[in-house]
Amino acid sequence: MGIHTWFEQRIDLTFEEAQKRAINNVTRAIELFHKYGSEKAHIDLYEKYLESIKKGDHYLICLNLFDTDKDNRYSYSGYGFGILIETEYDDTFRMSYDDFGDRKAHYESYEFHSLDETIAFLDALDPLVKENDYKFPDGYLDKIKEFWEKYPSGQIHFC
Repeated sequence: MGIHTWFEQRIDLTFEEAQKRAINNVTRAIELFHKYGSEKAHIDLYEKYLESIKKGDHYLICLNLFDTDKDNRYSYSGYGFGILIETEYDDTFRMSYDDFGDRKAHYESYEFHSLDETIAFLDALDPLVKENDYKFPDGYLDKIKEFWEKYPSGQIHFC
């Protein structure tokens, strides 16, 4: 078993789209809190969030972009407003926790935003790791190239 490799497409949103999405997500959460009898303090907090989002609070908009009912897994602010959505390329290759050596505690911090970054990382690996058929199946490099052609603003990371 290896560490999962996520291949995600990035969808950028305008401020207005992000704000609307965050408002919808927080509103739905508040409705569920009422439906299932959450504590008043919890509901009050989310109602404050909703008001701040309506006023344009960038931080709270970013925190509330993703929709837990869908495959959208992340929101981010480094690139502006956007979401990352799983693609059909997940686990094209896998890494072992031990492949990260003394950096294994930080494997989740590795992100690749281009084909060049991905190839540079793979080229830096120990040659024995690269030859392991379980982690690097036949055709994996072609699939990686295909992913970057299809999703040039995508992201690959480990989880």
